[in-house]
Amino acid sequence: MKDWCVKNEIVLHYIQPGKPTQNSLIERFNRTFRTEFLDVYLFENIRQMGNYSEIWMYNNVK
Repeated sequence: MKDWCVKNEIVLHYIQPGKPTQNSLIERFNRTFRTEFLDVYLFENIRQMGNYSEIWMYNNVK
C-alpha cells in the first residue's frame, strides 16, 4: 500500500497512539456498516456483496 501511495502521490496520515478520537468517524462507520450490513446479509459471492454494499452506501451515507 505504501508503494501505491507513493506512486500516486498520496500522503498517509496515521493517528497518534492512544488517541482513538482522531479516528472516531471511521470507527463509527465501520461499526455501523458491520452491524447494519455485514451481520444482516448472507452473500453468495463477492460481486453480490459489492452490489448490495453500493445500494446500502447510497441509502445510508449522506
